[in-house]
Amino acid sequence: NPLCWAARAADGRDVVIRVLAIGSHGRKHVEILKLLSQNHYSVIDRNHAIPVFELLAYQDVTFAILPKVGFSMLFAYGSLSWAKNSVGDLIDMIMQCVEALDFIHYVGVAHMDAFKDNFLVQFWPESLASNRIAITRPRVYLNDFETAVYFPPDVPLEKRLSVGLPSGDSFPLERYSRPKPPELLSEQPYDPFKLDVWQLAISFVDLTTTIPSIDSVMEAMRSPDASSRPSSREALSKLVEAVASLPPQSLLIPPVVADPE
Repeated sequence: NPLCWAARAADGRDVVIRVLAIGSHGRKHVEILKLLSQNHYSVIDRNHAIPVFELLAYQDVTFAILPKVGFSMLFAYGSLSWAKNSVGDLIDMIMQCVEALDFIHYVGVAHMDAFKDNFLVQFWPESLASNRIAITRPRVYLNDFETAVYFPPDVPLEKRLSVGLPSGDSFPLERYSRPKPPELLSEQPYDPFKLDVWQLAISFVDLTTTIPSIDSVMEAMRSPDASSRPSSREALSKLVEAVASLPPQSLLIPPVVADPE
Protein backbone atom coordinates (compact mmCIF):
# COMPACT_ATOMS: atom_id res chain seq x y z
CA ASN A 1 0.00 0.00 0.00
CA PRO A 2 1.67 3.27 -1.10
CA LEU A 3 -0.03 5.05 1.82
CA CYS A 4 1.94 3.00 4.39
CA TRP A 5 5.57 2.84 5.48
CA ALA A 6 7.19 0.47 7.95
CA ALA A 7 9.28 2.14 10.66
CA ARG A 8 10.78 1.58 14.10
CA ALA A 9 9.86 3.87 16.99
CA ALA A 10 12.45 5.29 19.38
CA ASP A 11 11.39 2.76 22.02
CA GLY A 12 12.07 -0.16 19.65
CA ARG A 13 8.50 -0.93 18.61
CA ASP A 14 7.91 -1.85 14.97
CA VAL A 15 5.20 0.42 13.62
CA VAL A 16 3.48 1.42 10.41
CA ILE A 17 3.10 5.05 9.41
CA ARG A 18 -0.02 5.56 7.34
CA VAL A 19 -1.34 8.62 5.55
CA LEU A 20 -4.93 9.05 6.69
CA ALA A 21 -5.92 12.43 5.33
CA ILE A 22 -4.71 15.17 3.03
CA GLY A 23 -6.63 18.36 3.53
CA SER A 24 -10.33 17.51 3.69
CA HIS A 25 -9.85 14.15 1.97
CA GLY A 26 -9.83 11.29 4.46
CA ARG A 27 -11.14 13.22 7.47
CA LYS A 28 -13.86 10.60 7.97
CA HIS A 29 -11.16 7.94 8.28
CA VAL A 30 -9.38 9.99 10.94
CA GLU A 31 -12.51 10.58 12.99
CA ILE A 32 -13.59 6.93 12.94
CA LEU A 33 -10.14 5.72 14.04
CA LYS A 34 -10.12 8.33 16.82
CA LEU A 35 -13.58 7.18 17.93
CA LEU A 36 -12.51 3.53 18.16
CA SER A 37 -9.01 4.08 19.58
CA GLN A 38 -9.59 6.63 22.29
CA ASN A 39 -11.51 6.98 25.53
CA HIS A 40 -13.15 3.89 27.05
CA TYR A 41 -13.43 2.03 23.73
CA SER A 42 -9.66 1.51 23.66
CA VAL A 43 -9.71 -0.84 26.68
CA ILE A 44 -12.67 -3.01 25.67
CA ASP A 45 -11.54 -6.52 24.78
CA ARG A 46 -14.19 -6.92 22.07
CA ASN A 47 -12.71 -3.94 20.22
CA HIS A 48 -10.45 -5.39 17.53
CA ALA A 49 -9.98 -2.12 15.61
CA ILE A 50 -6.32 -1.45 14.90
CA PRO A 51 -5.10 0.79 17.76
CA VAL A 52 -3.68 4.21 16.98
CA PHE A 53 -0.52 4.97 18.94
CA GLU A 54 -0.40 8.56 17.76
CA LEU A 55 -1.79 10.98 15.18
CA LEU A 56 0.70 13.37 13.60
CA ALA A 57 0.02 16.38 11.40
CA TYR A 58 2.44 17.91 8.92
CA GLN A 59 1.01 20.85 7.03
CA ASP A 60 -2.34 19.51 5.74
CA VAL A 61 -1.38 15.82 5.96
CA THR A 62 -2.50 13.63 8.87
CA PHE A 63 -0.48 10.50 9.65
CA ALA A 64 -1.34 7.63 12.00
CA ILE A 65 1.26 5.62 13.89
CA LEU A 66 -0.09 2.06 14.02
CA PRO A 67 1.32 -1.22 15.35
CA LYS A 68 2.99 -3.47 12.81
CA VAL A 69 0.92 -6.65 12.99
CA GLY A 70 2.26 -9.97 11.68
CA PHE A 71 0.06 -11.21 8.84
CA SER A 72 -3.12 -10.66 6.86
CA MET A 73 -5.91 -13.23 7.13
CA LEU A 74 -5.50 -13.56 3.37
CA PHE A 75 -2.52 -15.82 4.09
CA ALA A 76 -4.05 -17.94 6.87
CA TYR A 77 -4.67 -20.97 4.63
CA GLY A 78 -4.68 -22.12 1.04
CA SER A 79 -2.23 -21.76 -1.83
CA LEU A 80 -0.97 -18.38 -0.62
CA SER A 81 -0.11 -19.72 2.83
CA TRP A 82 2.78 -21.69 4.27
CA ALA A 83 1.14 -21.84 7.71
CA LYS A 84 -0.18 -25.18 8.98
CA ASN A 85 -3.27 -23.81 10.71
CA SER A 86 -5.95 -26.25 11.82
CA VAL A 87 -9.69 -25.77 11.56
CA GLY A 88 -9.63 -24.83 15.25
CA ASP A 89 -6.97 -22.18 14.61
CA LEU A 90 -8.93 -20.73 11.68
CA ILE A 91 -12.30 -20.74 13.43
CA ASP A 92 -10.82 -18.91 16.43
CA MET A 93 -9.53 -16.22 14.05
CA ILE A 94 -12.82 -16.06 12.14
CA MET A 95 -14.79 -15.68 15.37
CA GLN A 96 -12.51 -12.77 16.29
CA CYS A 97 -13.23 -11.25 12.87
CA VAL A 98 -16.97 -11.54 13.51
CA GLU A 99 -16.49 -10.15 17.04
CA ALA A 100 -14.65 -7.19 15.51
CA LEU A 101 -17.66 -6.46 13.32
CA ASP A 102 -20.07 -6.96 16.21
CA PHE A 103 -18.25 -4.35 18.27
CA ILE A 104 -17.99 -1.66 15.60
CA HIS A 105 -21.64 -2.25 14.70
CA TYR A 106 -22.53 -1.72 18.36
CA VAL A 107 -20.67 1.61 18.24
CA GLY A 108 -22.49 2.58 15.01
CA VAL A 109 -19.66 2.01 12.53
CA ALA A 110 -20.03 -0.10 9.38
CA HIS A 111 -16.67 -0.98 7.82
CA MET A 112 -17.95 -1.60 4.25
CA ASP A 113 -14.71 -3.31 3.18
CA ALA A 114 -14.73 -6.19 5.65
CA PHE A 115 -12.97 -8.73 3.46
CA LYS A 116 -10.44 -11.05 5.07
CA ASP A 117 -7.42 -9.15 3.73
CA ASN A 118 -8.35 -6.24 6.02
CA PHE A 119 -8.01 -8.41 9.13
CA LEU A 120 -4.50 -8.71 10.59
CA VAL A 121 -3.26 -11.55 12.80
CA GLN A 122 -0.36 -11.41 15.26
CA PHE A 123 1.03 -14.86 14.39
CA TRP A 124 -0.04 -18.27 13.10
CA PRO A 125 -0.76 -20.92 15.79
CA GLU A 126 0.06 -23.78 13.35
CA SER A 127 -1.52 -26.49 15.47
CA LEU A 128 -1.19 -28.96 12.60
CA ALA A 129 2.60 -28.59 12.65
CA SER A 130 2.84 -29.63 16.30
CA ASN A 131 -0.26 -31.86 16.27
CA ARG A 132 -1.26 -30.16 19.51
CA ILE A 133 -4.00 -27.68 20.35
CA ALA A 134 -2.44 -24.23 20.60
CA ILE A 135 -2.43 -22.82 24.11
CA THR A 136 -1.74 -19.25 23.05
CA ARG A 137 -4.06 -17.67 20.52
CA PRO A 138 -3.15 -14.71 18.31
CA ARG A 139 -5.21 -11.55 18.43
CA VAL A 140 -6.95 -10.40 15.27
CA TYR A 141 -7.18 -6.71 14.35
CA LEU A 142 -9.54 -4.97 11.92
CA ASN A 143 -7.69 -2.55 9.66
CA ASP A 144 -8.37 0.09 7.00
CA PHE A 145 -11.50 2.10 7.80
CA GLU A 146 -11.24 4.27 4.69
CA THR A 147 -14.66 3.26 3.36
CA ALA A 148 -16.33 3.07 6.79
CA VAL A 149 -19.41 5.05 7.75
CA TYR A 150 -20.47 6.18 11.22
CA PHE A 151 -24.01 6.62 12.47
CA PRO A 152 -24.24 8.68 15.68
CA PRO A 153 -26.40 7.31 18.53
CA ASP A 154 -29.27 9.67 17.70
CA VAL A 155 -29.76 8.07 14.25
CA PRO A 156 -32.57 5.46 14.53
CA LEU A 157 -31.68 1.91 13.52
CA GLU A 158 -34.10 1.96 10.59
CA LYS A 159 -32.34 5.09 9.24
CA ARG A 160 -28.85 3.57 9.30
CA LEU A 161 -28.70 2.90 5.57
CA SER A 162 -26.29 3.42 2.69
CA VAL A 163 -26.74 3.85 -1.06
CA GLY A 164 -24.31 2.94 -3.82
CA LEU A 165 -20.86 1.40 -3.77
CA PRO A 166 -18.52 1.80 -0.79
CA SER A 167 -16.15 4.64 -1.51
CA GLY A 168 -12.93 6.08 -0.16
CA ASP A 169 -11.00 9.24 -0.87
CA SER A 170 -7.94 7.44 -2.27
CA PHE A 171 -9.74 5.65 -5.13
CA PRO A 172 -12.56 6.59 -7.57
CA LEU A 173 -15.80 4.62 -7.64
CA GLU A 174 -15.10 3.40 -11.18
CA ARG A 175 -12.11 1.48 -9.81
CA TYR A 176 -14.21 -0.48 -7.29
CA SER A 177 -13.41 -4.15 -7.98
CA ARG A 178 -14.55 -5.99 -4.84
CA PRO A 179 -17.23 -8.72 -5.03
CA LYS A 180 -20.73 -7.27 -4.84
CA PRO A 181 -23.84 -8.72 -3.18
CA PRO A 182 -27.20 -8.04 -4.87
CA GLU A 183 -27.97 -4.96 -2.77
CA LEU A 184 -24.95 -3.15 -4.22
CA LEU A 185 -26.23 -3.68 -7.74
CA SER A 186 -29.38 -1.63 -7.14
CA GLU A 187 -29.89 2.03 -6.40
CA GLN A 188 -31.95 1.26 -3.31
CA PRO A 189 -30.83 2.00 0.27
CA TYR A 190 -29.32 -1.03 2.01
CA ASP A 191 -28.10 -2.10 5.44
CA PRO A 192 -24.30 -1.50 5.55
CA PHE A 193 -23.96 -3.72 8.63
CA LYS A 194 -25.37 -6.70 6.72
CA LEU A 195 -22.96 -5.81 3.91
CA ASP A 196 -20.06 -6.27 6.36
CA VAL A 197 -21.36 -9.73 7.28
CA TRP A 198 -21.58 -10.74 3.62
CA GLN A 199 -18.15 -9.36 2.74
CA LEU A 200 -16.45 -11.26 5.54
CA ALA A 201 -18.20 -14.55 4.78
CA ILE A 202 -17.81 -14.37 0.99
CA SER A 203 -14.07 -13.94 1.39
CA PHE A 204 -14.01 -17.36 3.10
CA VAL A 205 -16.14 -19.03 0.42
CA ASP A 206 -13.17 -21.22 -0.54
CA LEU A 207 -12.86 -22.58 3.01
CA THR A 208 -14.78 -25.57 4.37
CA THR A 209 -14.29 -26.75 7.93
CA THR A 210 -16.22 -30.02 7.29
CA ILE A 211 -18.15 -29.29 10.49
CA PRO A 212 -21.80 -28.71 9.44
CA SER A 213 -22.75 -26.54 12.44
CA ILE A 214 -19.94 -24.12 11.58
CA ASP A 215 -20.16 -24.22 7.78
CA SER A 216 -23.91 -23.56 7.90
CA VAL A 217 -23.35 -20.31 9.79
CA MET A 218 -20.79 -19.14 7.25
CA GLU A 219 -23.18 -20.06 4.44
CA ALA A 220 -26.00 -18.07 6.05
CA MET A 221 -23.70 -15.07 6.42
CA ARG A 222 -23.14 -14.93 2.67
CA SER A 223 -26.79 -15.31 1.72
CA PRO A 224 -27.62 -13.12 -1.32
CA ASP A 225 -30.76 -12.02 0.51
CA ALA A 226 -29.65 -9.41 3.05
CA SER A 227 -32.82 -9.83 5.12
CA SER A 228 -32.03 -13.50 5.71
CA ARG A 229 -28.41 -12.92 6.76
CA PRO A 230 -27.69 -13.03 10.48
CA SER A 231 -26.39 -9.88 12.09
CA SER A 232 -22.78 -9.96 13.23
CA ARG A 233 -23.99 -10.55 16.80
CA GLU A 234 -26.26 -13.43 15.77
CA ALA A 235 -23.49 -14.99 13.68
CA LEU A 236 -21.00 -14.71 16.53
CA SER A 237 -23.44 -16.29 18.98
CA LYS A 238 -24.08 -19.22 16.64
CA LEU A 239 -20.37 -19.79 15.99
CA VAL A 240 -19.57 -19.68 19.71
CA GLU A 241 -22.40 -22.15 20.39
CA ALA A 242 -21.19 -24.49 17.64
CA VAL A 243 -17.57 -24.47 18.83
CA ALA A 244 -18.55 -24.88 22.50
CA SER A 245 -20.47 -28.05 21.63
CA LEU A 246 -17.39 -29.71 20.13
CA PRO A 247 -14.41 -31.30 21.87
CA PRO A 248 -11.30 -29.21 21.08
CA GLN A 249 -9.51 -32.26 19.66
CA SER A 250 -12.16 -32.55 16.95
CA LEU A 251 -10.97 -29.21 15.53
CA LEU A 252 -7.38 -30.38 15.18
CA ILE A 253 -7.96 -31.21 11.52
CA PRO A 254 -6.93 -29.57 8.25
CA PRO A 255 -9.45 -27.40 6.44
CA VAL A 256 -10.73 -28.25 2.98
CA VAL A 257 -9.75 -25.48 0.59
CA ALA A 258 -11.26 -25.13 -2.87
CA ASP A 259 -8.86 -24.75 -5.76
CA PRO A 260 -8.70 -21.16 -7.05
CA GLU A 261 -10.50 -20.72 -10.35
